[in-house]
Amino acid sequence: MKRFLCLTLAVLMAVGLLCACTSDGDTSTDNGTSGGGISVIDDRISTEKVNFVDANNESVYRIVRPEGDDDLTTAAGALFKKMKEALGTNIKNVDDTTDGADAYEILIGHTNRPESQQALDILLKKAAGRYNDFIICTIGKKIVINAQSNGGVKSACEYFAANYLKSEGIDGGIAFVFEAKGDFETITVNGENIGKYTIVRPLYNSSYLTQVELEGLVSAIYEKTGFMVDIAYDSTAATDLEIIVGNCDREGVQFASNYGDWSVAVSGKKVYLNGGSAHATAMAVSEFKKLLSGDITDAKSVSGDYSTTLQSYDRSTTYSYVWGDDFDGDKIDTSKWWHIGENGWKSEGLNGKTSVRSSNPNDVYVADGCFYICAREDDNFYYGGMLRTQITMTYKYGYIETSAVLPHGDGF
Repeated sequence: MKRFLCLTLAVLMAVGLLCACTSDGDTSTDNGTSGGGISVIDDRISTEKVNFVDANNESVYRIVRPEGDDDLTTAAGALFKKMKEALGTNIKNVDDTTDGADAYEILIGHTNRPESQQALDILLKKAAGRYNDFIICTIGKKIVINAQSNGGVKSACEYFAANYLKSEGIDGGIAFVFEAKGDFETITVNGENIGKYTIVRPLYNSSYLTQVELEGLVSAIYEKTGFMVDIAYDSTAATDLEIIVGNCDREGVQFASNYGDWSVAVSGKKVYLNGGSAHATAMAVSEFKKLLSGDITDAKSVSGDYSTTLQSYDRSTTYSYVWGDDFDGDKIDTSKWWHIGENGWKSEGLNGKTSVRSSNPNDVYVADGCFYICAREDDNFYYGGMLRTQITMTYKYGYIETSAVLPHGDGF
């Protein structure tokens, strides 16, 4: 499908254009330098003494990071430097493609070692699972540093370097859980913690304006709850807890019947945010942000009309729809478009032919909510299509967005 739209801000100092061509305090559990209480945390925790260097002052452990993760490669490099400075010994720093079944290793983040996931499981049992929560623990021959996020892993590496790098080692193993604390709210969807949700958007034909609103929704959830929810495409497998935005490939999605309609539909464990147009869908996301408090139940579902709802917004800080064409008729709307025909544009083409823009209704036409351009050639011409707004629409601020389906392969 191909759509064109324009939105503006009443006051903007810049123009954007798109076209088709940390938490306060903590609650932690730490065995310090003794093994007392570790078994209470989880029976998978090892209580054996951690020796960073052997009798020859050689490093016992090596650092292991996930392959291809630039953020954690940086974190592993910083830890490597601090360990070398603190212990006076060289230590290897490798990615997790290196075999390590029976090796002493310090695991950074979500490596392919099973101990990384085991530590994360322990973290989720002992902490709420917020963005900044992290765990440092010993499991077998591994020291595991893991978190819900790469930012949490980096913080955990810094904490590990500051508190555990002792040349005499650590008696009783390590078991430390950091739980971020702050003025967090508990927000649920029919009893399910909203921090466990995933936001799902269409892989194709989703507006930039909607994406901006989604990023605002992620920030709002984080600020209120301390949880950072992910945004995923609808090409991924469905999960139980989803906030579904737009016309996604998901069961239960209801298409809006009118261009300006928007709706927030809460149904069990699912939330559906949709509209009859790109700007109406963005409005649905914006209106859902207003519901972020307490338990969001089915009864809190709400819907409205874009133009009416827009009146309650500050037009100086809110994009508003001013021009567009959804091609919902059966012919080109010449009040919006200047249709360029054979006499309006031509150029020298290959093979002795001339390239022109066609006005033939078989070459350029409107149908099924799309504007079609069908390339064609004859003995003398290559035919294409062109619509312009040079004489029908001008704008000073805001952005224009198009959505188009283009063919693969070479042209004539």
